[in-house]
Amino acid sequence: IINKTLIGLGLNETVSYSLVSPKLSEMFKVLFDDSYAPIKLLHPMTEEHSILRRSLVPSLLDIVKYNNARKNYNLSVYEISLQYGLTENEPNEHYVLSGAMQGVHSSNEWQGKKEVVDFYYVKGILDTVFTKVGAQVKYRPLSKECAELHPGRSAEIVLNDKVIGFVGEVHPTFVKQNDIEPTYVFEVLLEPLFEVESKV
Repeated sequence: IINKTLIGLGLNETVSYSLVSPKLSEMFKVLFDDSYAPIKLLHPMTEEHSILRRSLVPSLLDIVKYNNARKNYNLSVYEISLQYGLTENEPNEHYVLSGAMQGVHSSNEWQGKKEVVDFYYVKGILDTVFTKVGAQVKYRPLSKECAELHPGRSAEIVLNDKVIGFVGEVHPTFVKQNDIEPTYVFEVLLEPLFEVESKV
């Protein structure tokens, strides 16, 4: 139902590599902290692909960077995949929905109406997904600092008093350093949504 909803809203599904560099594995730490340690490969082929990702967002921003370098500035991509980490030295994996949007978006369901992507537009897409699965979420300011997100244009997503995701604008410093256009990203843990959906 989530895939169908997002495709209906004009987003494109993508698949990215699960292995990232040590630097990327430390980014967008909203849904995890240092107690959720990275899983490192014993014999990686390269340093760039040596750690199982804890967030999908850096991988999606690589896709954004690739497209922007080729003059494609209107992007709406999402991925549903696993993120990995160690809790008390025990490996864990969790399904997450992540996305990246920038530029002008044309929705399939809204007669191809074109909208400039901003925080409220992306939040509206997420709200549509939450409504479809019957989840009543709340948004509130980020409770911990995330250097890669704009502090005034980002929020964490709360379900039953637990943080299950975030949505926000990529920090202008990150945008400049990576030579990309302004971009909005989101990431949501799916297990809490599956639990809600199973009760509906």
